[in-house]
Amino acid sequence: GRELVRHLIELPAAAAALPPEALERLPEWHHWQQQRELTQRVYLTMRERFGLDSFARHPFSHLASRLVTHEHAYGQLKSAVDEASGLMQRIEPVLESSASLLANDTRLTDAQVFSEAAEQLTNANLTSHLDLLEPGSPASRTLQTEQATLQALTVQQHSASEATRHWRDKPGVQDTLAAQALVQGLEGSFMRWLQPSWWRLRGELKRRYDFSQHAVAPSYRSILDNLAREHQANAQLQAEQQRLQERYSIQNIDAFVQGQQALLQQLATSPLMRQWVERLRSDPEAVSGLAQEASLRQPLARLAEIVAGSFVFEPSLTLAEVAEYLRDLHEELSELPDTLPLLNELHQADPAGLRALQTHALAQRPLDALIAQENLTRFYRANPQVARFDGKTLSMATHKVSQAESSLLKHNAHVLSATLHQRFLEHVRQSALSVAQLDPQAREFKKTYAKGRRELEHELGKTMRYRSIRELASGDSGRVINDLKPVWLMSPLSVSDTLPLTPDLFDVVIFDEASQIPSEEAVPALSRAQQVIVVGDEMQLPPTNFFSSAGDQQDNELIAMEDGEQIAINLDADSLLSQAARNLPATLLAWHYRSRHEALISFSNAAFYEGRLITIPDRRIEHPVPVSTPLDSSEDQAVIQGADTLLDSPISFLKIEDGVYISRGNVAEARYIAGLVRELLRRETGLSLGIVAFSEAQQGEIEQALENLAASDPDFATRLEREYVREDAGQFNGLFVKNLENVQGDERDVIILSICYAPGPNGKMLMNFGPINQRGGEKRLNVIFSRARKRMAIISSIEADAITNTHNDGAAALRAFLQFARASAAGDAPRSQGILANLNPGAKQSFAVTLPKDSLRTALAAALRKRGHEVQEYVGRSQFRCDLAIAEADGEHFSLGILLDGDASATANVRERYIFRPTVLRSFGWKIIDVLSHDWLNDSEEVLNRIEALLQRGEDTPELPPANDENVDVEQQDSSPLIEDSVVAGSTQLREFTFGEGNSNKFWRIGAAESDVTVNFGRIGTQGQTMTKTMDSPEQAAREVEKLIAEKLRKGYQEQGA
Repeated sequence: GRELVRHLIELPAAAAALPPEALERLPEWHHWQQQRELTQRVYLTMRERFGLDSFARHPFSHLASRLVTHEHAYGQLKSAVDEASGLMQRIEPVLESSASLLANDTRLTDAQVFSEAAEQLTNANLTSHLDLLEPGSPASRTLQTEQATLQALTVQQHSASEATRHWRDKPGVQDTLAAQALVQGLEGSFMRWLQPSWWRLRGELKRRYDFSQHAVAPSYRSILDNLAREHQANAQLQAEQQRLQERYSIQNIDAFVQGQQALLQQLATSPLMRQWVERLRSDPEAVSGLAQEASLRQPLARLAEIVAGSFVFEPSLTLAEVAEYLRDLHEELSELPDTLPLLNELHQADPAGLRALQTHALAQRPLDALIAQENLTRFYRANPQVARFDGKTLSMATHKVSQAESSLLKHNAHVLSATLHQRFLEHVRQSALSVAQLDPQAREFKKTYAKGRRELEHELGKTMRYRSIRELASGDSGRVINDLKPVWLMSPLSVSDTLPLTPDLFDVVIFDEASQIPSEEAVPALSRAQQVIVVGDEMQLPPTNFFSSAGDQQDNELIAMEDGEQIAINLDADSLLSQAARNLPATLLAWHYRSRHEALISFSNAAFYEGRLITIPDRRIEHPVPVSTPLDSSEDQAVIQGADTLLDSPISFLKIEDGVYISRGNVAEARYIAGLVRELLRRETGLSLGIVAFSEAQQGEIEQALENLAASDPDFATRLEREYVREDAGQFNGLFVKNLENVQGDERDVIILSICYAPGPNGKMLMNFGPINQRGGEKRLNVIFSRARKRMAIISSIEADAITNTHNDGAAALRAFLQFARASAAGDAPRSQGILANLNPGAKQSFAVTLPKDSLRTALAAALRKRGHEVQEYVGRSQFRCDLAIAEADGEHFSLGILLDGDASATANVRERYIFRPTVLRSFGWKIIDVLSHDWLNDSEEVLNRIEALLQRGEDTPELPPANDENVDVEQQDSSPLIEDSVVAGSTQLREFTFGEGNSNKFWRIGAAESDVTVNFGRIGTQGQTMTKTMDSPEQAAREVEKLIAEKLRKGYQEQGA
């Protein structure tokens, strides 16, 4: 259904409505799409070869499949055209005659019927008695009477003939009369035997009549009387027939009557025949032309046979259209051999698709629109619930699902906690039961658990000389401890040191940061559970190796400090993560939440994860900014300028013009960074700070520069010291200065990155980038590029083109990062996206600058721009994009994000697309609306009005729930991130009620203003949620308030201030 709607949005409006019988013959959409390539070739051939916009306009469109697929198609068609053309040459003169009722606009089927009728009229001489074709006319009644008389005479004749059926040879009329006279005179006389005439008569009768057919031989008089009556009946019948034939000037009265009856039947069912007869009555000249029309019966019958056998036409085909078609086809015959392969392929495709191309003289897009519209109608007819589903229904459903999901998560947590509590209490109860009530197994459990409980209670009562955790966890008290503490957070080594080696000690062991865990350290923890979950990032640094010597400086190792001790990090170390990735099924945790701006993680996503990370589109609108001029590290104004730039943009690129690379350090960059930190702390932004250098030497230079500046500025010294030890929400979040080897795991709001590398005193730039040049150097870069939550400032003495050894993976990644940082800092989003897209094939798919085709997005964006809104399409830097975003009036941020139900949403499951993604966007400050293509197709103005209303008042909220749903836990509803207030409670005088029982401590307020009922509810101490419901009248609103208050009072709520 969605695909059809998308196509209809893009396509022009469907042509005029077709009758149902034409619509039901249109092809199914999926069949039509399957032959889309063939259809395009047909249209292309029509356009380029014949200059036509549709197949139906070409004579070849009417060729029958049996002819197209014939082995000798050209010969068959030429023969049919020649014969049909010859027939038309015989027919056309009659059409041009003023006396003919046949005309050019006469349908072929009608002409065939009329020519047959004309033949009947002329053959039966009904042309002189047209009044006989009018039922109820005097002539018709007279003919009916005469026909009845004739029928009676016929019956009489048949009856008389039946009585004489045994005559072998019937005498004529005169012989019969003579025989009757002789029999009458002699049959009763005794003397008859003496009369020779009697004997002759007797002998003649026996010869001519079969007396053996009678059981009792009839008399001579009776058989002669019967014969006489037959002669009389024949004479009367012939006389009546002769009279009628003379009256109507016909040769055969029976044929005349049969013709009249047949024509009357046609007239009863054919309005066209009645029109023709009326024309014959009123136009004597038309009667004279009937003979010509009757002569066309056979040519017309043959022409109809050829048309039916070789071509495909609608029944409305006229004689003029036949003639024109034959002429056109004759002109195009020479094109048939070249076109025949395409026609053959077309006729072997979907028959319904072929019929659509043959029947509808439409260009490709209008024909697509017609078929898509009909298929969408069929889909809605079969799925009426989909036809009724709209944006408002979706909004309500997503709110309900979000509330239910939040409630489910809370209930799951409560159930889990309650289950563990119940298990502990049940074990305590079992340990206190009498031994007499227990079986041997239960007795053993009682003994062990009771002893362990006593030991643990005794241990908890001590003030000194505690037993070790391992000892407690291994003895009888271990089972009690497991009941009390089902979840343990420990390092793998601590697990080995502390907990007993029991295969079923835990249900599951979860390893986080598994890239840092050597396999040999993980094995003991693995042995303590039947299930393991390994979480880690292969693009992070591998585990440290405590057993490597500090002097091992091979390419696959780097030296780092840990707890004041130099240790080696083996870049090819066999970590638990690498083993798990090779041997266990994997699931990508693609969502990235740390960075509050996409630009901060985009480079790592593209360069190291091939665009697989899902990042959140940024509300901030990027604008081109002038390229900053190189900064002098010793100038205070340069520091102020750098701080402004840093705070204005997620990524800032600050070029230091006096930077020199000496002894693996860059004093100018260190001096500038110290000044930048002072300026940021002076402004009291509240942002946490982290500084990362590319080498340990540069780290030292920065630390020294901070100390020097603090020594000369007491205020800065105080602020710096406070920042070093800063804690937020009970967690250390102070300023750090680290290098790329030891920054893994740290993150701050602002990361200041010192590139350090620069030309030396001699002006030459060395391509020695330390550990970055070594194998796995890109992993080090990934660590530092993904530390910032809100801002990253790149302090660099060089531009990207200064790095030339791009054959090295690490150096190439650094060069690409500098290019990306420079473009991002300049607000050049297309260039920065293009840089990311060119890093690898995976990134190209996610970061491509070209917009994917989406008819709804294009149409909606155009309509919004027409209404004066600034709109950007496909906003975002990863595979998760906001389809449309409307900018605020100041142009700095997006005011509203619009999500469409396009192909991108099909790749995500329903929950992720309609619940999770909007929730994440809202948590990042977006206002979000879902727009269904179905809504846009049905009423685009309503969609636009809904969007503009949302821009003015904020997000939609669901309607006030029905009264029978008021028992929903308000605490659960408060947790829904999807619901935002759209009604200000203070604008309406509200009555307040509270409820406190057990752990529940809630408030509920209600009031009415005009026809609006406002309800505000939630936990005491929170703002809660506000909902409104509009009633039909103020009186109904007052009744609704009283009804809801009564329900709350019944549930135990108490009114405050009453």
